[in-house]
Formats: sequence, structure tokens, C-alpha cells
Amino acid sequence: KKFDEAIVIARQIVAENPKMKMGYLHLAVVQQAKDDLLGALRTYEKASANGAGGESVDRRRALLLSDLHRPKDAVKVLEPYRESDDPETMNALGIALTDAGRPADALPVFARALEIDASNAQAYQNSGIALLKLDRAEDARKNLEQAITLGKRHVRAWNALGVAWMHLGDPRKAIDAWEHCLELNPDQFDALYNIGRVSGQLGDWKKARAALERFVATAPPRVYAKDLAEVRGALRDMDRS
Repeated sequence: KKFDEAIVIARQIVAENPKMKMGYLHLAVVQQAKDDLLGALRTYEKASANGAGGESVDRRRALLLSDLHRPKDAVKVLEPYRESDDPETMNALGIALTDAGRPADALPVFARALEIDASNAQAYQNSGIALLKLDRAEDARKNLEQAITLGKRHVRAWNALGVAWMHLGDPRKAIDAWEHCLELNPDQFDALYNIGRVSGQLGDWKKARAALERFVATAPPRVYAKDLAEVRGALRDMDRS
């Protein structure tokens, strides 16, 4: 109900002040909090159409397009800012390029973010994820560990570090990274799934069952429908064994 009231107020602000950027930003944030991602996207597009856009609005719009599995559109939105001095914009462009299947093109963009801000943990994290997609696991590990050193609560870096350790042939270190990821944020469902899967491969059925049962109980079906079906089947196989 509070979100509904906030949306009404934000819409009124936008209607009365169509050139005021903050009104659109506030409305879009509330829409995203309500999981109305398409509504938020329309709000960002309306802001740009009414002359209240600019780099900060386009950056948010591009990140949303990436979340909506439209990374190529996100790249188009951010291409005009390729020479930006804002590391947030560089990170957003790099994420879009990585998601669009162009991780090699993303790496120099993240490098530019680090030229602007050498302590930018996000850029190290994003570089690590792009390097994983290029099968450069050791380089990925170094970048991800640097991200963690600079910003210890970077849960995506911890999750990706687990993947890097798997590629490097050390599943126990991978599980340690994923467990730390879950300590920071229990809703990191990818890490939970990975712990269950890899613990099973190592023969630690107690840990595998606990992780997989928790995954089934908490992972959102809208996002993890295929994985949930697979895990339920694995749990049934465990019961039969």
C-alpha cells in the first residue's frame, strides 16, 4: 500500500514538473521496488523524451534493459557516453557489453573506470565476471579478490569467485566462497544452488541436501523455474538412494 501511495505522489510530481529529473527517478525507483520493471523503463524513456534525461537517467535505463535481458539495447543507450569520466557509467556500459556476449569489449571499459577511480571495487568485480566468460579463470580470480579487498560486501564478487575456483579445480575453495556469499546475503540463490550441486559431486550429501532443500524452499519460481524442477528431481533421487 505504501508503494501505491508513493507512486501516486510521484506521478503527480512528474505531471506538475515534466522537466524535473528527480521526479522521474523517484517514480522509477518505486516502480522497480514493486517489480514493475517495464513501467520503470517507460518512466526513464519519458524523462528523456521530455528533456529531463541525461547520463544518470540513461545509465539507470541501460542497467534496467540489461536486467530485462535486452543488453544490446542497453549498449545503444550508453554508447554516446563511452568517453564519460563517470565510473558508474563505465561499469554500466561494461555490464551491458558483457551481457550482450562481448566480454572482450567490456574489459577496456572497466579498465577506463579503474583509470578514473583506482579503488572502484565494482569495476574489479565486473572485470572478473567478464574474464570468467573468456575462460581466463586465474585473471578472474585476481580481479574478484581485489574487488573483495576493496569492498568486502560485494556478494556478486564472492559468488563469481566460487565459479573461478571451480574452473581452477578447487571445489572446496569454491564452496567456501559461496558460503561466504550467503552469509552476506541469504538470498543469493545461485550460490545456494552451486553449494548443493558441488557438495553432491564431492559426496557431502548432508551439505548438498541442506542447500538444495533451502533452494527449493526459497528461490523465486519466476526466475528459477527450470533449476527448481531439476533440484526437486535430484532430491527425489536422493530419497530413493
